[in-house]
Amino acid sequence: MGAKILAMEEFVICPKCGQPGRLVKEIRKWETKKGVIEKTYYRVYHGYDRKTKRKHYCWLGPDEYDYVTKTHPMRLMGAINPERIPHYLREIANAIEQEEGKIEEEILLKILEETQNLLNVLRSIIKQ
Repeated sequence: MGAKILAMEEFVICPKCGQPGRLVKEIRKWETKKGVIEKTYYRVYHGYDRKTKRKHYCWLGPDEYDYVTKTHPMRLMGAINPERIPHYLREIANAIEQEEGKIEEEILLKILEETQNLLNVLRSIIKQ
């Protein structure tokens, strides 16, 4: 099994440190009792430091977070995924719908207030 590193030619601004670098995609496979698991991980390669003789990179993590997802109704995605914010909004809406009748009115009012704040932010960004 092992890991297969796919260096991407795409240069990006690192979401972790804000510095430019090359996006690296790594696919890891391993066997378990349930079968073969394949996970995709990302990091940004920033170059080689001659003083420390080490490669400098920022670890961005997996494409999706499976373990964390077990404890709440949302599937978390990695920092590199551009669709993660719209995905989270859909997941939150689905979670609220599934919990209909179980959420206290005070909490629902807080959710409504935060949703209004989000709409104000989006309007402000779109006007720019």
